[in-house]
Amino acid sequence: MMGNEDVVAFLMGVEGVDVNLKDRGGQTALFAAAANHHAGVVKAILSGGGVKVNEATEGIYGSTPLTHASHTGQHDIVQLLLEAEGIDVNRTKGINFRGPLDEALNEGRIDNIETILNSGEVSLDKESAFNSLMCAAHSAKSEAVIFALNHRKFDVNGKDDEGHSALAHSLRSPRPSTGAAEALLQIPGIDINSVDKCGTTILMLALRHETDAPKLVETIIKLGRTLDINAKDGDGQTALAHAVSKRSWEVVLMLLGIEGVDYNCVDALGRTPLMMAVKRIEGVDYNCVDALGRTPLMMAVKSGHDDIVALLLEFNGIKIDARDNEGKTALAHAISNHQVKVFEALLKVDSISAEYTTSEGMSFVMLAAESGNATRIRSVLQLAQFDINARDTIHGRTALAFAVASRSYDAVEALLEVEGVDVHCVDKQGMTLLMHTVMTGKAEMVNRCLGFGLGANINATDVKGRTALFHAAKSYLDRGPGIVSTLLKVKGIDLSVQDAKGRTPLMVAIEKERKKTALLLRKAGGHVSRVIV
Repeated sequence: MMGNEDVVAFLMGVEGVDVNLKDRGGQTALFAAAANHHAGVVKAILSGGGVKVNEATEGIYGSTPLTHASHTGQHDIVQLLLEAEGIDVNRTKGINFRGPLDEALNEGRIDNIETILNSGEVSLDKESAFNSLMCAAHSAKSEAVIFALNHRKFDVNGKDDEGHSALAHSLRSPRPSTGAAEALLQIPGIDINSVDKCGTTILMLALRHETDAPKLVETIIKLGRTLDINAKDGDGQTALAHAVSKRSWEVVLMLLGIEGVDYNCVDALGRTPLMMAVKRIEGVDYNCVDALGRTPLMMAVKSGHDDIVALLLEFNGIKIDARDNEGKTALAHAISNHQVKVFEALLKVDSISAEYTTSEGMSFVMLAAESGNATRIRSVLQLAQFDINARDTIHGRTALAFAVASRSYDAVEALLEVEGVDVHCVDKQGMTLLMHTVMTGKAEMVNRCLGFGLGANINATDVKGRTALFHAAKSYLDRGPGIVSTLLKVKGIDLSVQDAKGRTPLMVAIEKERKKTALLLRKAGGHVSRVIV
């Protein structure tokens, strides 16, 4: 936005001009000038008199011109505003309740901090749990922390209402710099075992800074003669577990070198820390399981971490054929995962068997179909002779039904290529392939099913008496009306069929407030056979 001091000065002299008028965003002319870094315009407006210098913008993040200028580091504008008549240096607004000094500290603007403090209207003696040192620490700038410490005595280990110390705030900052943390770590007596209300330790917070984590952790370890290395957060994870999850292998090695570190600790899900150096440690159970019966290998497979999978497969005694509570092996999880490298790694140590099923009767080809991955389906089919029409024990569905449910057209096509695949399969709920296809909301899949003759049994009903048209009528998907229109073109379709509750497709559409669908059904001759209660 351009700013012209001469034009503004002229307008300020025009009779009736309201200098405090706000735009749709709640900005006055003074705020707009400050927000757009126009010091000359700010000066011109202030010279006119009658300006509400403390007027804040609207909304939960509202701020005054001074607060905004302090936040954005506009020292010249901050000076101008501090000289303005009636300026309130302690004015706060917004969900953070930050004033100009807080914003300057939070952003590490030393020149603004000094100027605001020199006004004599505010000081670093902030009477709240979140003090000025914490605010400066959040800037992540060492100069801000040093300035605060040189101008007031603080309890460097004091905590705010969430249990965060100044050191914790320096590491929680979203800014990449770790200058503030490094400065605080030099203070004698700094508490490196500080823990917040969520159980998060200083070590865990240091790991958020991926690039500088090794340097920070090394400093903390040197200072920590009584470092609580095995402290757990609210999820039951130690610093070692955090290092593993961040794949910070250099830090992992540092932590492994600390006497007393617990290599076998488990988190809330029963998971142990897995890392590159762990194979050098005796007594670690690589086949431990969590509450769901999953091994570390299974979890690595599910997460798609091919590097960790490769590492675990190198361990002697790793159980490739272990099953979780659902009867799934690591290879079964790999088939459901789209990560090619993970799948290929498991195939080198395990094999695809047509005899394998999960506890729910799911075969490898069903798992591949459920994932909707056409490439994976074709790969699995090439590795064993499957009964392509076998059904799972829970729903009585075939691989083709699972592929339809995945909403992947390519997955369906991959199975239709198999000789002898049954397109007339019906599951335990009486659901036909056409019904499953209708529920996907994909018109191209519905047309594909109708193309190979499923329309001949268009009025087939499931165990609740519902036809494919019923399922289309209740669909919340945008393509629901389009699919209904497609089904209405099928020869012999019966609009008067009633389900177990005595409802017709039209009644279902009305109940579900599918107005477009209801209109289509009415025009096609659908009717309401009873009063809807």
